[in-house]
Amino acid sequence: MPLERGLEKHVGRPWILGATRRNLATKHRDTPSDGSGVPTLGVEVARAPAEVREAFGRELDALLVSVAEQAGRSKAEAPAQFATWVGALTIARAINDPAQ
Repeated sequence: MPLERGLEKHVGRPWILGATRRNLATKHRDTPSDGSGVPTLGVEVARAPAEVREAFGRELDALLVSVAEQAGRSKAEAPAQFATWVGALTIARAINDPAQ
């Protein structure tokens, strides 16, 4: 999974810090085609037919399980971590100020 690439040997806080740095990196912000589709497609998927939302949900669930395992957190805590990354990245991409 791209989120874990290069972080396979890390667990817990070191993994969270590494994944956060990667998710909020300028390169990741500036090249949406190379990152997660969630910030880009989330709104569109919400309007899509049920089968699309279900498929998206299955993939997202697998991602959240992975985040929970790598972060050393419960699956119930993983959505908050992931949502923080998605929200920060979405805002960073929307703002036309490279310094932010």
